[in-house]
Amino acid sequence: MAAFFREGGPAMWVILIFLAAGIAVIVERVIFLFFIADMKPERFMGRIAELIRKGSIEGAIASCAEKNAPLARIIEAALRNYRNTERDIQNAVDEMALAELPRLNARTGYLAMLANVSTMVGLLGTIFGLIAAFESVAAADPAEKSIMLANGISMAMSTTAFGLISAIPLLIAHSMLTSKTDSLIDDIDRYSVMVINMLAQARKEG
Repeated sequence: MAAFFREGGPAMWVILIFLAAGIAVIVERVIFLFFIADMKPERFMGRIAELIRKGSIEGAIASCAEKNAPLARIIEAALRNYRNTERDIQNAVDEMALAELPRLNARTGYLAMLANVSTMVGLLGTIFGLIAAFESVAAADPAEKSIMLANGISMAMSTTAFGLISAIPLLIAHSMLTSKTDSLIDDIDRYSVMVINMLAQARKEG
């Protein structure tokens, strides 16, 4: 690995920095999306629905307050406006959604950017490697030309390879995290409408 980095030149360290930044984003997003925001909504909403049917709105609010997930906060906003009109409840949900949904999308877009920049830096390193190779060949003794040409091409290929090694997993992670985010947003849309309808029905029955 050390030899691989030496052959690639300075561009390898630039790509490594982008890869490290991408890995940090991936770790943070996985923790948030898969362990904090994903709260098994079917089970959670089953409990909320049961509390609403029993007329225990305060109990439902307390259950939501225990969670840090966007879905819980949005449902809590609806529950706290239980005695207002349906339009007021919808406005409260929309307002909270504007605050919470950016938490789901935060920083994921950086992965695609880091992947693209890693690839371009790799290609830039390839160009510099080829330039160095041909300049060395032009100025070198005949006995050294093959060695210098090989070193330049090695530098060029190493940066291209490492750029792709960095970009491919970042793009895969970006796709997976984006899919998870979309799934969570769909859950929020579905369950927020469900709670609004349940609250409207509970007021009628009350």
